[in-house]
Amino acid sequence: MATSSYTEPYRSSAIPQTGFYCLLYLANALIGMASISVTITYIMQLYNAVMRRNALGLSMNVMTRDTADAAVLLAGLGPQGRFDTGYTVVANLGASLTTIKEAHHLYPLLFFYRPYHPASSIPRIAFIALDAVTLLRTALDDGEYRWLKESAAVESLGGLAAILVKTLQCTFIPGAAQKPTSGRSRRAATMRGARATGPRCASSNRQASACGPTRTTERSSTHGCGRSGIRTSSASHATWTTTLP
Repeated sequence: MATSSYTEPYRSSAIPQTGFYCLLYLANALIGMASISVTITYIMQLYNAVMRRNALGLSMNVMTRDTADAAVLLAGLGPQGRFDTGYTVVANLGASLTTIKEAHHLYPLLFFYRPYHPASSIPRIAFIALDAVTLLRTALDDGEYRWLKESAAVESLGGLAAILVKTLQCTFIPGAAQKPTSGRSRRAATMRGARATGPRCASSNRQASACGPTRTTERSSTHGCGRSGIRTSSASHATWTTTLP
């Protein structure tokens, strides 16, 4: 008598029998697939943003010759007093800061991806950008470089660096953000500040002291701008004065 070697395949006992458990198993599978996809996509975006931030930090570090001194950056932006290509560099730095700021806004975990080298850290990037904008607005001659001081590229670089610092503050110090003001009150405050701290505040230290509390810091590197052919304002040869908010 012939015998059959066929073996019935194993059947799992965890098979949903009712409609509720069928829907539960289906939802579980969909949620699992979505979670895996979202996690992989999020991690990939994080590492792409980290790469862009490190690239920007390395670029600014090389521009300052590994000194984090904005005066060195300023001298490199305008060699022999020519800021034609330097304006493009400032605009590109502002565009890179826009990408970095939005990446940190969408992915707050980026703040916890601390680089090994301080050149790629957000505080150093923001410091160089804010310092460079301050020197561009205060140290250069008004007559020759007024077009650069009032350009949208300089405004973008300084504004985005300040917004990035505020984003960093709101991430680590919840509730530190100020209450947003309306557009009309913000414009009125801007006009009052422009009248109070206009171009006269940058003409001399004596007039700048009347505009409010100031911080005066010795900047010997500013003399390097004069040696590189950049015409600086008369007040910036001795000191660099910044009006504190």
